[in-house]
Amino acid sequence: MDGPDNLDPFMQIVITVTYSPQDASAASAELILTTNEFHSPELRIPLSAGAMSAREGTSNTPKEFALATPYPNPFNAIATISFEVPRTADASLGIFDATGMMVESLVEGTVSAGTHASVGRADGAAPGIYLAKLQAGEFTAAQKLLLVK
Repeated sequence: MDGPDNLDPFMQIVITVTYSPQDASAASAELILTTNEFHSPELRIPLSAGAMSAREGTSNTPKEFALATPYPNPFNAIATISFEVPRTADASLGIFDATGMMVESLVEGTVSAGTHASVGRADGAAPGIYLAKLQAGEFTAAQKLLLVK
């Protein structure tokens, strides 16, 4: 694992877990995180995967462009920003300060149809109000973020 072995109180890190079961029909596993909490020293997170089949007339492809409310919001160190694209499109997703200056570019280029998520990091940014702005095709939307430290 990259990153610290121990976390200070309220410190946040991002952990990416790749789960690739050998059997494509169905599988399950458990991710176990150990803590120094006396009453519950382990955090157990179930993982599962299975074969997916589309039912006739249904689709997981979004029907319209959308920019979700970032979470958590207010945020301290990182915020996840999700958006939906109904078809392949050129897209840009950025975080802007109150003066309109881009402070972080999260997505720039062609994205496929579907639901996407990007993580914004506030390293070195001043507390305050920021905007997450998505432009995809002819669609433009913005969501407010509040950075607290």
